[in-house]
Amino acid sequence: MKIIVVGCGRMGLGLANELVRRGHEVNIVDNDTQRLCIIKNGFSGKCIAGVGFDKETLERANIQVADAVVSCTNSDESNALIADRCRSLV
Repeated sequence: MKIIVVGCGRMGLGLANELVRRGHEVNIVDNDTQRLCIIKNGFSGKCIAGVGFDKETLERANIQVADAVVSCTNSDESNALIADRCRSLV
């Protein structure tokens, strides 16, 4: 499966790594570019810097072909916006 994980905190990164370990193609989206640079070294998926509910960011994460999107930000409001935006782009 092709999966986008938005938010690369402890939960998002742990989930992304487990999904990769199970053979899925995973792209991580986060607005913290420093954190993404650190993650990129040990992560086999694609890291995309940007806001998770931004149309262009989701398109760079390949929302057009994604089978699933998991929103793991620390904000319920952002998670709701991401879900709504993803629904409108698919």
